[in-house]
Amino acid sequence: LDILNELAKSGFLEIFLNLTIALQILLTVPMSEASFSKLKIIKNYLRNTMMQTRSCSLAMISIEKELVNSFDYVISLDSPTN
Repeated sequence: LDILNELAKSGFLEIFLNLTIALQILLTVPMSEASFSKLKIIKNYLRNTMMQTRSCSLAMISIEKELVNSFDYVISLDSPTN
């Protein structure tokens, strides 16, 4: 208790509080940079997988379009002409 009173009188208590705040700020900056780095990795992964999914979907649409066109052709052959 006496030590705290002496520290308060000499101003070391304020220095200690400011030092702890400065250390907290310095220690949180690398963590936020690391989280942004992980976020960038996740975004790139999602972007790449979306491109693969989109390419696969476009291929399926193209294949199905060919099937629909061939069915339309067969139906037009079977239908009576006016």
